[in-house]
Amino acid sequence: MTEDDKRGVTRRLGPVLPQTDTLKPETPKTTPTLDFSWSVQLILKDNTKIPFRIRLSEQFIVGRGDEDEDFKPEINLANYGAVEHGVSRRHAAITASTDYLLIADLDSTNGTRLNNHVLRPNQPYRMDHGDTIMLGNLQLRVEFTMVPIHEGLKVEHSGTGTSVKLDQDESKDVKTRAILIVEDDQGVANLLADLLDTLKYKHHTVHRVADAMRYIATTVPRAVLLDLRMPDYSGIEVVKMLRSDMDTRALPIFVLSGSSDKKEIQAVLDAGADVFLGKPVGLNELIEALQKFVGDPE
Repeated sequence: MTEDDKRGVTRRLGPVLPQTDTLKPETPKTTPTLDFSWSVQLILKDNTKIPFRIRLSEQFIVGRGDEDEDFKPEINLANYGAVEHGVSRRHAAITASTDYLLIADLDSTNGTRLNNHVLRPNQPYRMDHGDTIMLGNLQLRVEFTMVPIHEGLKVEHSGTGTSVKLDQDESKDVKTRAILIVEDDQGVANLLADLLDTLKYKHHTVHRVADAMRYIATTVPRAVLLDLRMPDYSGIEVVKMLRSDMDTRALPIFVLSGSSDKKEIQAVLDAGADVFLGKPVGLNELIEALQKFVGDPE
């Protein structure tokens, strides 16, 4: 580390790169929606994940903290080789709108690249799931877990009912039952739980299918949010088991997966799932599915 680095000055790594004329800046768009955050991960080359959540109209600074200046950005890359890779203290800004995230270079020393396009300073550019950004020479892949509005995959099983059909004696306490979250990724599970809290639904979370089946054996939930790829059991087999049991035959089942394989999606629906939701999960689609198949919270 040089004396300049110690003083917080970012070392220039090479000549100034020509800026892009191909990508065009975007204008943030925010439409009325539930006050809920995007869930995002920045993934380094070694697969280290830097998760963060950002609400609509919020702006996060990405850079490296400086103890001498008592500066710490919202997304602090100081412990991920930021100095060696030429990351400035205030390198870029990420802003959340309803339909997309925006990234803007803050006139950093070594520039910001989005999918190899060198961004013009102080101009916002759309950032999508799967994009690669370079802050100086630090490469990060962008992954969305949940987004407010999603134009991607949502498939409903044809011929399903609009809600759970219960006997008259059971109908009185249906709203006191929990929605069961079956998800091995702790971050995704927490996100789904936070959403259900916001919507006022009771919920219970498990991280293994075996625990889910034990829970269902004693307490039939209002619905199941099931990750397709669980470590201890196939999600498709879980759906088949629930549909074969008289006590859970009418239970709404929402399967979540990053898969876009049409045969796999069809297999999930043929097994009896009510809704297949592609990841990243769209908040609007999940709320719509809850309203249609589960009904209002208490």
